[in-house]
Amino acid sequence: MDNQSSGIRVNSIDALRAISIFGMIFSAAIGYGSGLPQWMFHCQVPPPSFVFTPELRGITWVDLVFPFFLFSMGAVFPFSIGRKLRSARGNLSVSLSIIRRGVILMAFAVAVGNMNVVPGAGSWGAVYSFVMWLFLFAALLRTSHQWVNYAGWGVVVLMTALQKPLLGIPFKFGNFDVILELLAVASVLGGLIYQYTSENPRLRALFVLLVAALKMLGFDFTQYLVIVLSASIIGDVIRTKTQGGLCDGKSGLPALLALAEVPVMLWSFFTRNVLIGFGISFALAVAFALLTLRSRSAFSIVGWIGFGMLLAGTGFDPIDGGIAKDYCNLSYLFSTCGMAALTLCFLMWVESRGALSRNLVYAGQNPMVAYTIPWTVVSPLLYAVGLLGWLDGICIGSPVLGLCRGLVVTLPMMALTCLLSWKKIYLRS
Repeated sequence: MDNQSSGIRVNSIDALRAISIFGMIFSAAIGYGSGLPQWMFHCQVPPPSFVFTPELRGITWVDLVFPFFLFSMGAVFPFSIGRKLRSARGNLSVSLSIIRRGVILMAFAVAVGNMNVVPGAGSWGAVYSFVMWLFLFAALLRTSHQWVNYAGWGVVVLMTALQKPLLGIPFKFGNFDVILELLAVASVLGGLIYQYTSENPRLRALFVLLVAALKMLGFDFTQYLVIVLSASIIGDVIRTKTQGGLCDGKSGLPALLALAEVPVMLWSFFTRNVLIGFGISFALAVAFALLTLRSRSAFSIVGWIGFGMLLAGTGFDPIDGGIAKDYCNLSYLFSTCGMAALTLCFLMWVESRGALSRNLVYAGQNPMVAYTIPWTVVSPLLYAVGLLGWLDGICIGSPVLGLCRGLVVTLPMMALTCLLSWKKIYLRS
């Protein structure tokens, strides 16, 4: 992301996106029968049965990965959509580009959803899925040679038509990747709202309150805009406040307080010691505010917003009958958004000291690659050489080997994604 107005490159949001992607893939790839504790899985899908239990209340770190990704998407609106608005494009042109992006993401969601089904056809299904991914890669590749994109889409359409004759499994538009579908909806609605409130963040904050009110009335379709629009306000702060640097000189202790808040609240939500967590959070928030009282840096404002949203989410916990990811409630939306902001706050401090991992930034710059290659490239290859099959057999009852299984899938994904970003090979996302 480039801050065009100030010439400062902000990598913290890319790093946050990479963390969310790593967590998303790692949590899905660990050994589910390895005896790992409940807090290593979605709170409402606990071991050993892994049956979805909506009555359970609480969250684990796994329940943060999707809202962190949503937050990252919203936080770049001022850099991506904002850059188009500042380039004097007409409103209609910008709106159409937002809608086009959403349509492409939805098409990608349908393609990936069907790719997730065809491995059931055996080894040929895995080959088909891999070839489909290669041509989807071509279809979404950022290149000046548009014929590459058109050829990619053409072959993808042809392969969908031949899927049933070749594999006996029909292509269905109902087979879509849920996460990508939610991202598509949020990107269009959030992007359009950002476009027409780009000069008025306070009006956008009112939209956040409106979405929250609709959620309380049972309208769930727009619920994730609480995170996306709030993140876009934080993105505005970062874009407009970085002329003098991301942080003030003495931001180390406040940054550690911001980071400490995340595991504290995860513990309190998971163990249901919410009142204790609220007390500790309030104390940390006061300490952060006192340490940054005279500061007006992006770092300080992002921290204030993060603590405020997390405290609000904690306040909603008893109203909602306990925080829950599925079916998600306001406590979940506000709390996870606050945790994302506080994590970003810490990453901004790390970046200001020149200590942010370049590989982490690279991994976050290619999210569609990182999200799809574990299941279409890495896992099939590891099964083909026998490594994953061997791990599946020996990790039963072994938490250490269960973690190793997750790393065996996730680390190659990160490496391949970093390599493509390093070579400046990106997918539109």
